[in-house]
Amino acid sequence: MRLKMEGGKFLINKVWEQNGKYYVYDAQRDTYRKISRGLYDLISEKKEVSNDDVIGEEYRNLQQDGFFRDINIEEFCHPLTDSLEYYLNRKLSLVTLQITQDCNLRCSYCPYTGNDNVNRLHKKKYMDIDLAKKAIDYLYAHSIDSEKITIGFYGGEPLLAFDTMKSVVDYAHNLIQDKLLSFTITTNATLMNREILEFLNDNNFDLVISIDGPKEINDANRVFANVKDSVFNKVMENIEIIYREYPDLFNRTTINMVIDPRFSLDKYAELFNINEAMRKIKVQSTVLDDTYKSIKNHFSDEFMESYYQYKEEMGKFLFEGNNLSDRVSYQLGMPLFNSLFERIINGFDEKWGFSKNICPSGPCIPGATRWMVDINGNFFPCERISETVEENVIGNIEEGFNLEKAKFILNIHNLSKDKCINCFAFRHCDGCIKKYEGCISGNEEQLENECNQIRAGFDNILHDIINFNERYGYYGQ
Repeated sequence: MRLKMEGGKFLINKVWEQNGKYYVYDAQRDTYRKISRGLYDLISEKKEVSNDDVIGEEYRNLQQDGFFRDINIEEFCHPLTDSLEYYLNRKLSLVTLQITQDCNLRCSYCPYTGNDNVNRLHKKKYMDIDLAKKAIDYLYAHSIDSEKITIGFYGGEPLLAFDTMKSVVDYAHNLIQDKLLSFTITTNATLMNREILEFLNDNNFDLVISIDGPKEINDANRVFANVKDSVFNKVMENIEIIYREYPDLFNRTTINMVIDPRFSLDKYAELFNINEAMRKIKVQSTVLDDTYKSIKNHFSDEFMESYYQYKEEMGKFLFEGNNLSDRVSYQLGMPLFNSLFERIINGFDEKWGFSKNICPSGPCIPGATRWMVDINGNFFPCERISETVEENVIGNIEEGFNLEKAKFILNIHNLSKDKCINCFAFRHCDGCIKKYEGCISGNEEQLENECNQIRAGFDNILHDIINFNERYGYYGQ
């Protein structure tokens, strides 16, 4: 998994014009500075900088500040490559059990409903209870240096396998008594009843409920497999019960909202005006993931207009000192813009160069950060990737983790190192095995599209930081 770098010396920076001013971002320093038009022109045209003029002095001053320095890299590898075996042997802390591949919904965007043959489909298959217990045994045996263990339940719809859930939780409580034990479940919340709610409440579950906006949007995308009832109405009924009768469970409940960019964010905001429970519940929101779809997202003018409007509102809320955490626009908007405003408020974590062994920032630690065991006992780095790509399987319950395959995924950027090493978004890349699945199967165009989106995303962050900083003078304060 280690690739030696040849030639070794190069620069990674980006220059741009914005609002009549000129800037440079340097990947080694991981920050930006304002520059003159003259220096901007020289860098843009890749010309030599003279030491004898004002521009040369400006360039030297930036060099003394750590900019424009040669990068000397010996190996292109993740810095935790040599530690991966330790993490997998002694530092496991979380497992997600795919206790069923069955689901009572057929959501239009779900990768298991239809995916152009790049992932599995919903099937009436369930994890054997003995296999589930083996997974808990494996987790516990390899968590020697972890103080906390989390067991997650995933599907399909995991509540279809509620009896298995109960057995696993009981088994885990009896087995794991020397560590902090917690449970989590991601559910569509349509199958909940008193028994289930009592169980989740009594066992201190963290609860993630999927609901995608107001009734007309949610029910257009999220439908029952065999009946024509409203998914939205059923979910809202259960959220109301949790809010009124299980306050502790409600405080551990988060709405996972998938936003369809065909619609304005104002339409989604309507959801939080329905009742008191929705105004108080925690929300995490993401734009619809079209990775496994041949028909890609359409970003409507209405969505883009509302997106920029909400971003501006969030900036005013934060930087003008308004406390609007109880406002609908804050509740919906902050999950979308949280990472951006954290960056604006905290500034870049400025650095003074790369280590000799580096890779882009995207991959998590396969098996240690997130780890899923499917119904057959196969190990996957997480629950969000294709289960039909052989390279994604990093072990099984009988043989344990395959260290070499885990290292391959940890260092997945080796497949595109020549592009990565010249990319200004190097430190802010979220490219992981999911984004490289197309590359593995020979679809280079998919990877190129993913990289373009990552670069565009970081470019937007740089522009936003400058815009808000010019307006409020807040960056890095």
